[in-house]
Amino acid sequence: MKWISFSLVGIALFSFLAFQQSAPEKQEKTQVMMLGTWHLNNPNQDLYNIKSDDITTPKRQKELDEVAAKLAAFKPTKIAVERLWQTKTDTIVQAHYKAYLAGNHTLHKGEAEQIGFRLAKKLGHEQVYSIDHRGSLPFDAMMGYAQKNNQMDILQPLFKQIEAMIGDFQAKLEKRTIAESLKEMNAPSTLDGAQSLYVSMVRIGKNKDYPGADVLTKWYERNIKIYANMTRVSAGPKDRILIIFGSGHAAILRQLIRTSSEYELVEAVDYL
Repeated sequence: MKWISFSLVGIALFSFLAFQQSAPEKQEKTQVMMLGTWHLNNPNQDLYNIKSDDITTPKRQKELDEVAAKLAAFKPTKIAVERLWQTKTDTIVQAHYKAYLAGNHTLHKGEAEQIGFRLAKKLGHEQVYSIDHRGSLPFDAMMGYAQKNNQMDILQPLFKQIEAMIGDFQAKLEKRTIAESLKEMNAPSTLDGAQSLYVSMVRIGKNKDYPGADVLTKWYERNIKIYANMTRVSAGPKDRILIIFGSGHAAILRQLIRTSSEYELVEAVDYL
């Protein structure tokens, strides 16, 4: 009863204070665009991977120039990519970008350079920003638990759904321009659908065991820290930030941006 009484008093006090406050002035927000991509360099680091064709061909290079032109209309002041924050990797990224500006570096096949560097140079940026954070995802432990506890019937339909989604996208990828494929990939319903597969994994576990929830927790932790890194390179409302990351990260990052009091989400599909 004490807890209930305290809660009711707290709610009443909060309501009274909210009522007493005058309407706050509209806060100017930093605009952030989240561009989800497949990995153009085919690193095969994920459980399921979209296989990109050779993006160094003249046809694909022209398409990437078109993507850069479309994204340039957003006028980003900072471009953030999926490379580790304040590490040796970050140092290498900056060295590669400076060499690229000087005409002494051929773009690597990954989207960080093919899209990020290309656009940053087009806009006259002095640097790009590495904001990634990595951590151990206990996926193998969850799989082992599911096998031991007869819960693979939960995972197998999820894996089949992922395979079907990737197969469908892969078939279209070969016939579409890169901009067309990015536009489909960045449809909010597509990004949220991919996240729902992670959420479904919480069903793996019994009693006081939560191996599926542990996977989701670590996945959220990584993305929350990526978001935190983004806030550390943001200099306020004058910035317009473009984040270029694997599409699997997009749903959580979009949610964090959308619900922030400091940032405003800009849809990539509106520019593609």
